Amino acid sequence: MAHIPSPNVFLPRPIVGSPRKRRRFLRETEDASGVLSIEDYNYRSDVYHSSDMLTKYPLPMKIEEPDSELKGRLAYESHLEGQVAGLLQLHNIEFTCIEFCLMSKPDYPAEGDKSRPAVSIGVDIKDTISAAPLSVARRDISDMLAENGLGDLVVDIQDTARAYLPYIYPIRSTDQHTQLYRRVREDLLRVVRADITRLWVTLGLYNVGSSFVGSSPAVALVVDPLATHDWQMLRQKLIGIIEVHRPKNLALDVEIFPGYCGDLDPQRSPASDLRKKFTPAPKMGASIGVVGKEGAGTLGGFFTLKVGETVHEGFLTSSHVVTPPDNPPQEVRDQFSKHGVGWDTLEDHVTKTKVQYLARKDNIKTMESCYNESRALTGFTDANGNWHEGEIQGYEKKAQWSRLGGKDSTPWVERLALAKTAAQDVWDKYLCLEKMPQILGSTVFTSGRAAVITNQKQKKKKKKIMDWAFVSCAGTSPSVKNICSAFGNLLPSPAQMGIGGCNPERYSADAPRYLPRKDLLPRREFGSIEPDRWYFKVGRTTGLTAGICNGVETYVNLKEVTRYAAHDRQGGEVVDIRNPDPETEEDPESYTEEWFIINAHSDHRRWAHQHRFCANGDSGSLIIDIDGRICGLLFGNLSGWQAPRVSVQEASDPNAPPSNTFQQPGHADRIGRGEYIEAGIVSDIGYVMADIAARASGWHDGLEAVVELP
Repeated sequence: MAHIPSPNVFLPRPIVGSPRKRRRFLRETEDASGVLSIEDYNYRSDVYHSSDMLTKYPLPMKIEEPDSELKGRLAYESHLEGQVAGLLQLHNIEFTCIEFCLMSKPDYPAEGDKSRPAVSIGVDIKDTISAAPLSVARRDISDMLAENGLGDLVVDIQDTARAYLPYIYPIRSTDQHTQLYRRVREDLLRVVRADITRLWVTLGLYNVGSSFVGSSPAVALVVDPLATHDWQMLRQKLIGIIEVHRPKNLALDVEIFPGYCGDLDPQRSPASDLRKKFTPAPKMGASIGVVGKEGAGTLGGFFTLKVGETVHEGFLTSSHVVTPPDNPPQEVRDQFSKHGVGWDTLEDHVTKTKVQYLARKDNIKTMESCYNESRALTGFTDANGNWHEGEIQGYEKKAQWSRLGGKDSTPWVERLALAKTAAQDVWDKYLCLEKMPQILGSTVFTSGRAAVITNQKQKKKKKKIMDWAFVSCAGTSPSVKNICSAFGNLLPSPAQMGIGGCNPERYSADAPRYLPRKDLLPRREFGSIEPDRWYFKVGRTTGLTAGICNGVETYVNLKEVTRYAAHDRQGGEVVDIRNPDPETEEDPESYTEEWFIINAHSDHRRWAHQHRFCANGDSGSLIIDIDGRICGLLFGNLSGWQAPRVSVQEASDPNAPPSNTFQQPGHADRIGRGEYIEAGIVSDIGYVMADIAARASGWHDGLEAVVELP
């Protein structure tokens, strides 16, 4: 029996206007009320997305080519795409693409990693009155597929130009909305902590929207994926607080969406091929790891720590990068988290971990890459004894044929010379990597998993995360000691900054130029983390990236990792500030206020570029300003499960520079595992240095400890 589509009769939508206005209206309807998962709440208020997935994962989804099984099932169903198009046209829905594919949401809970056979449909809903609701068209398409034996296919229809995609962009500290937020943020936090004590992740103010140009100021409450609550009621409470203080000419919305925030986990960072960036001696941004562990972090930069008459030469990274291996007892690892490593820790204690360059998994991956590249250039004999010609032999033959044919062989001779040079270079790297990893030193001081009180001179004291480690190169070989010099701290040149797409001008038309010292060394004086300023970092995973510090600090709920606060830094009680008091069940103030650095290019295309500022494995990177001053230390990240909108060129080559040619909605949001946009959480270098000095001196007033550049 032929499929009979739903009649194209429906009530007009109750409100017209921008997608943002439509979402605001639908969030107040009965359909979005009551206890819902955060995914369902946002899905029910978005008329530009319709999906029959059981879990309504936040957009965008990962789209992959069909596997052999799905291709086989579709082999005799070439008419399906036409039928889908016909059903869309019947409902006055203009489509931009129809694609049979595999669909997933990498790393998301509730089986987000599972690839599901699907038909992904991109649409363009320009006229919200004449077009039928997407859900009506989706049901008809699902019924049609079921009649053709494909009832298990997910049908996903989305207008990615208008669907709910809450990208976060920095907001200026001088913005009127920032001033309003500062007046109400403590009241907002009080309500959030009372209503969803364990479900909230961060609370802050940003520009929120699907693009930089189309974003607007909003209070962003990030919560756990799959969290359930009456989100409509909570949003009304927060808006009610804002309304009391809001000037008549100012509007400030509240957005609630799922996300994650925590350490840039060294264990979760995949092995990296560092062949193009590898140097025999480590430098700022290099890959490091702990002997006996598979994790990888970042060498921030080299420093000298003077404690009285003792001088330590070494480097700075994050505390969670150098945590002890899993073999020590749990109480030892707990001691490291609570107390870190201080002046009273024994020299041979297991918490004084050995740190190596490269991280072991990166060393193996890079060796494999060098070996394969060498074979591709010079040729090789396979297991069956067959010879495979390399690039060098190919260029030699072409040069010879050109000469025999009376043609100019110069181009082939030049390519041959370059190939031989490349072959020698990659083989030299391979031989060097065979002798690695090499021990760089041992941790002498770390913060542990600390949250400390700062700004004692101000009326309002703030709690901030401290996550640093100082690794001393003492006791290593002379060759390793020699690298602990200023030359390991070389900054990127302005040309490198341009190639990496990190020039300050890309972030603001009136931004000053990046002008480091001529010798590309950091300036001797340290800077500080300040709102609205441009910063960059060089990390092990994402390399050179840049961003803008948000105009106001963000509240961070200490959930994923337990943090510890010392009421008295001179040996007082150390308490767990994440879990409630077991006797009173009172929630300790388990939150901190942190600076976030967000990547956001302020170009004026509709699809403005936004990429990751950091990723797992970047912990320990130094944060550096436009003048080449060291200003902070990167230790954590925040993401709302949003992926970069990439061009055709970038989709095939993630290292390609940004392109002006973007794919149409439905194809633009191809994402890979770990490719979510991540803002960086950073500590001000002044606080870090003060904490290092206090821990190194044992909090003794008579013993001076100073950290400075080599």
